[in-house]
Amino acid sequence: MSSVKEVYVLRSLQLNAIELDKQVLEILKTQVSNTAKYINVGVVGNYLPEIDALLKLILWKIPHILDWTEKVVKVASFVNLLVFMLHGRYPTLVDRLLSHRIVSSGGSRNPDYQFTSRELVWHSLNLEASSWDLNSTGRATATVSDDRANICG
Repeated sequence: MSSVKEVYVLRSLQLNAIELDKQVLEILKTQVSNTAKYINVGVVGNYLPEIDALLKLILWKIPHILDWTEKVVKVASFVNLLVFMLHGRYPTLVDRLLSHRIVSSGGSRNPDYQFTSRELVWHSLNLEASSWDLNSTGRATATVSDDRANICG
């Protein structure tokens, strides 16, 4: 026996949703009528109730289609990840769909860490310099935080 979980939605939100649905439906009707103005008016006029029902159906189904599409993409991405781990090609789903392979330039893969090392040294020097204060005599005195004082004794 399955239980149905009831969700309370504020009346104002329900009314807002209904009003938004009406406005979107009117926009869609306007777009259809603008598109169909080049067709014989009698042909479109005879099918207005069917067009209206079709637009309402599309408006009602769009969230369900989007949810379904999102789930399919997540599953496909997960399957692609597993296949990538197995074969080592196409790391993302987009790469697989476009058959986009990452190709090595054939050069050396040994990176030069000289710039990174220099940045780390300068960063640590700046942190150390920020802990020094200049007193009225112009001499630098170190300010030690409570944590460092507790560690040092």
